[in-house]
Parts: sequence; structure tokens; C-alpha cells
Amino acid sequence: MDEADPAPDPQQTARVLATRGLLNRRAGRDGDADLRAALAAMPADAPPELRGQTLAMLAVTVGLRDPGQGGRYAGEALDIGRAHGLPVVQATALIASARVAAVTGDEDRALALFREAATIAEVTSDHYNALTALLGQAYLLMGAGDYGSAAVVAAKGRATAHRVGQARSRGADLSGVLAQALWLLGRWAQAREVVEDALADEPPAMTTAVLTTLLGEVLLAQGDPDAAEVAAGSPADPAGRGTPVFAAAFRCRLAVARRDLEAADRLLADALDDPGLLGPLGDPWTLLRAGTRVRRALLDAAGRDQRRREPVERRTEQLRDLAMRVTADRPVPSAHLAAFHAEIAQNDSRLWAEAVAAWRGRSQPYELAQALFGLAESALSAGDRAAAQDPLREAASLADDLGAGHLRREIDLLAARGRVDLASPEPPPTPPPADPFGLTARELDVLRLLADGLTNSQIAASLFISASTAGVHVSRILAKLGAGRRTEAAAVAHRAGLLRRLDD
Repeated sequence: MDEADPAPDPQQTARVLATRGLLNRRAGRDGDADLRAALAAMPADAPPELRGQTLAMLAVTVGLRDPGQGGRYAGEALDIGRAHGLPVVQATALIASARVAAVTGDEDRALALFREAATIAEVTSDHYNALTALLGQAYLLMGAGDYGSAAVVAAKGRATAHRVGQARSRGADLSGVLAQALWLLGRWAQAREVVEDALADEPPAMTTAVLTTLLGEVLLAQGDPDAAEVAAGSPADPAGRGTPVFAAAFRCRLAVARRDLEAADRLLADALDDPGLLGPLGDPWTLLRAGTRVRRALLDAAGRDQRRREPVERRTEQLRDLAMRVTADRPVPSAHLAAFHAEIAQNDSRLWAEAVAAWRGRSQPYELAQALFGLAESALSAGDRAAAQDPLREAASLADDLGAGHLRREIDLLAARGRVDLASPEPPPTPPPADPFGLTARELDVLRLLADGLTNSQIAASLFISASTAGVHVSRILAKLGAGRRTEAAAVAHRAGLLRRLDD
């Protein structure tokens, strides 16, 4: 194949090159050269399916770098697919067109094209394109800050991937998006469960790095840096390109938590020099927010020593320069930018109030809690204890709901230092009666859905877990309740008042 000669049988040569390019693309490698060679070798009377699929795959590979050419390839492929009734070609061309639309900033059109591609692919059992289109939708929804919708789409794709035997590939990618959405929504226990389920399928190295880094983020936020470091594993990029930006940002936060400020600054410097920082996978906001944490820790350590503060100020200018180059024309990026400016100014109550306002309604409780903490800290620095009380109490409540142990410790220290009473003026709610069956919180969630008549697959979709995990929970519930059937378990739960307490 490496020495393919188009002269003896151009059509066969084109087919071999196109197949190799397609396989390389689906394996995450560059198939561009083979696809271009296939198109060049293809005779004018080549089968429409071969020409259409080659053009569609070229559109996918070229579109990110050259949207104009990618759009032309996709349009020609789509015309061939529609004229000859080729649904796989149509779906692939629509996916390529959606990616071009996303690159050029037309997210609404991109979302519509991904949905059309998914519909065509699902009808014809074209599982790869159906899952790719769902993954594209989920990424767009994440970028728009619609994490709830992204989680629903990703969960649907993940369940499909398990059903059709693609759990290790597209299923793992969809699990990563689902876990990220759940993490941002503050549903950390569910995020961990999704990650652990996906890792059990032993996905490819890069996907594993994404999943383990996310698991490390959750554990670090929960206040366990040792477990976070173990979970995240090696920081190296499996593709051999160094440390990915998202992983570098996590490593910066981990190093700060461990008080290894030299390592934190070195990781930050390397990430800021990454040429792909502003690319599709660069994740600049994550790095900017990690960078402000590193900067603050370095300034605290430097104290009044001007010699030690000078390099930190140079790093600050790098962060400011990056913030100026990042687009912040949507609500979530705008909230990140507001929080960045507040972090840099540090004790400016007006900027922190703007950050709090920007995060409200954005469905990111952890970011809101951190902004509230910054607002309370700035108020205390100005000697205004009364202005610090409400935001610090709200931050503490959010941290408790999330299980954010690290942030809660910072809140307690600030409250003690500023003599702020964190106790709620209202009496705490009366706890429900003890559960006599020893059901866990997740088992109670499953029990409620079981009593509503849902199947294991429906329970799995509702709770963003796999069907096999749902089955394990159901089996444990039956054993704990001493029930032989699901209906009997529901009856026992009703008599014991378990479902009533759940509704309360």
C-alpha cells in the first residue's frame, strides 16, 4: 500500500488509499495524505459511494484548518449522498459541515447539522457516525454553557456505545463529556462514577488521561491531594507532545495544594508557552484560573521581598496578555474573565461582586462558591465584617452541598480570622428518621426510580450510570429489603415510609 501505483487500476488504488485514510482517521491518526491521494487517483467513473465518502472524510480532516475548502468538500459529498441515496455519505458530510460551521462561529447551524447527521445515522444503524454526531452536539452544548443538555446528549450516546460495542472508543469520549458536565454542575459523586465506569473499559491512552485528570480534579476539590495525585497518574501526554494544557492546569493546582510552588510556576510557564493553548483543545480559561492561584501563592510566599516578587509580576503580565487574546463573548467565558480580573486585583470588592453576578445562573456552583469566597475576603480586607457575612455563609453552604473539603477549610480559616459567624440564623431542618435497611444514598435514588416502574436501562439513563451498575444496585436493594421481586421491594419501601422521606 505504501507504494500504491495509480496506473494499473486507479479505482482499486483509490479504494485502498481511501480505506487506509478512513481507518487512520477513526484511530485518531492523520489520514489526510491518503485521502488526498485517493481523490487524485480516482477515475471520473468511480462509484459515487467511494467518491462521496472520500470527499466527506477529507472535509472532516481539512475543515478545522481550512474551513472554506472543508465546506466545499462537504457540500460536494452531501450532493453525491443525496443524489444517490447514500446515508453514510450524507451523515459524514453533515458532520463535516457541522464542524466547519462551529469553527466559523455559527454554533446554532452546527448543532442543527449534527442533529440531522445523528438522525440519518441512527435510522440506518450507522453507529460510528451516530455517536460522532452526538459527541459533536455534546461538545457544542458544553461550549455554550448548557451543561444539563450536554449531559443528557452524552448519556444517550454513552448508552448507545455500550449497546453497540463501542464503549472503549466513542463511549469513553462521551463518558468524558458526561463526567465533565456533571463535575461542573456540582454532581461530583455521579461524575466520579461515570469516570470509574469508563476507566474499567480500558479506553485509549489519551482518553484515559482526560478521565483520570478529571477524577484528580474532583478529589483535589474534595480536599484529598494524595488521592488526586494517585488517580491522575503520570502527567505526560500519551501522544508524546508533553503535558496537555488541561492536565497542566490541574498539576498547577495540585502543586499549589502541596506547597510545591517551584513546580507550580514551572508547569504554568511551560503551559503558557504551549503553541496549542488557543487552539480547539487548548482550554485557556482553565489555565488562566490555575495561573491566578499559582500567582497568589507565589506572592504570599514572597511577602515584601521585591526580588522575589519581580518574576511573579512578569508571570502576571503573561496571564493578562493571554486573557486579552481569549474570546469572552458568551456567558460562561465572560464569567471566567470577570473572576480572572477579580483574582488579579485580589481585594477589589466591586470586581468580586461582578464575578459573583456573572456566575449566578450559570449552573457552576463551585465557581460561584469561589467567587463568593473572594467577595467575602475582599470585604474583610476592607474591614467590613458585615458585608463579608452573607457571601461567606453562602459559600460555606455551597461547599457543604458539593463536598468541597478544600474550599470549606479555606472558608473556615477566613471566618475564624475575620471573626465571622457562619451559623445560619435559621434552625437546621430536622433530619429524617434513620433508614432501618442501611441503604446508601445512591441505592435510595435507584429505589425511587425502581418504585416508579423504570427498567434497569431507564434507571441508568436517569442517573448517568451504566445499565450493569444499575443492575448491581437493584440486586443489593432487593437483598437489603428482603424482597424477591422489584414490586415487592417497592411495597416494602412504601410501608417503611422510605419513598415518602425521599419525596420530602
